[in-house]
Amino acid sequence: MYLKDGNSSKGSEGDGQITAILDQKNYVEELNRHLNATVNNLQAKVDALEKSNTKLTEELAVANNRIITLQEEMERVKEESSYLLESNRKGPKQDRTAEGQALSEARKHLKEETQLRLDVEKELELQISMRQEMELAMKMLEKDVCEKQDALVSLRQQLDDLRALKHELAFKLQSSDLGVKQKSELNSRLEEKTNQMAATIKQLEQSEKDLVKQAKTLNSAANKLIPKHH
Repeated sequence: MYLKDGNSSKGSEGDGQITAILDQKNYVEELNRHLNATVNNLQAKVDALEKSNTKLTEELAVANNRIITLQEEMERVKEESSYLLESNRKGPKQDRTAEGQALSEARKHLKEETQLRLDVEKELELQISMRQEMELAMKMLEKDVCEKQDALVSLRQQLDDLRALKHELAFKLQSSDLGVKQKSELNSRLEEKTNQMAATIKQLEQSEKDLVKQAKTLNSAANKLIPKHH
């Protein structure tokens, strides 16, 4: 009767441990799926950012060409102005005024285009820097996800070991000939396996909050960048 009650108590305790571990394993697997989806989503945003950078590069090239054209136009206006001012030094005042206005307008356009180029260059540098930071952070996130997957594999193996040990313990406890020392050794093995699994679960829980926070930060940074050029 004593052995039967003890066996029942051990079985209930073992079942409770396995149930708790299964719940934790299922939760971690769901979290891992969520993190994988987040990584894929961020990769799509990085790809979109890459396209945006390409567009900015093209805009910069166009701006540079326009500046070159305006510089050539301003040089032409300067030459014409010098020629006209020299040849019409004593000519009508309105002619000289018109040439001065044309030169002033050309200078204004050149200044505007130069500022536009500087703005595009600044935006391009910012986007490139942000993309590099995002890619680095994504690599770190992917590494953490892989580590979680490895921990899950270890957790599954430990769960299988615990089940096997529980069955072995339940079988041997039915024998009244089993010595106290052997029972103690079996209980010690069961406790050791349980502690190993608890350590694995703790390791997963410690990295969970950091992973979720990191994913949210990356997602927020991507959302701030992408809409600018859509």
